[in-house]
Amino acid sequence: MILKINSLVFAFITDGYLFLSCVQCGPYFSKLTNKFYMTWSTSEIEYEGLPLLLRKPEHADVWQFKDRLTKLVSIEHLLDKVNSDGLPEKKYNSTLNDFDHFMCSLFEKSTDGIIFLIETFSGKRNYYYYILPDFNIDPLIEKAKLKFKVNLDSWTQADLSWGFLDDYPVQIFAK
Repeated sequence: MILKINSLVFAFITDGYLFLSCVQCGPYFSKLTNKFYMTWSTSEIEYEGLPLLLRKPEHADVWQFKDRLTKLVSIEHLLDKVNSDGLPEKKYNSTLNDFDHFMCSLFEKSTDGIIFLIETFSGKRNYYYYILPDFNIDPLIEKAKLKFKVNLDSWTQADLSWGFLDDYPVQIFAK
């Protein structure tokens, strides 16, 4: 069942999860800055009794990158100030805007990778990317740590079939 709340917000239930989703239409061009910007969809679900916030960029066709970008990267930001439900305190969260923009833009001017998901859950925010198999993301992570003085952990693994998306508790991108 899908419930339209307004022209951009929908609520629906799938696989036993309640979603609130802000639906946007993909990349857009700003005449003011003369740049293209990625639009994002957001969802909030309950997972293991806690809120799980999901953000994903509206790639026109994310699957076009599957054959080339075969290394999965997760960069975990341990949040400094969280509420009892594990979500960041509102004031603190607003101080992360520049850092968040940096993390979302790691591959904005490059074809070495894409960001495909950001999840906020249980005091952590995870940024997920698919990158070229031989690309070294460590210098970008170190740059973020130095520039923003944040606590980051990361891991990478080969994911030739993009199984992470298949195994994720909810569908992130339609096939």
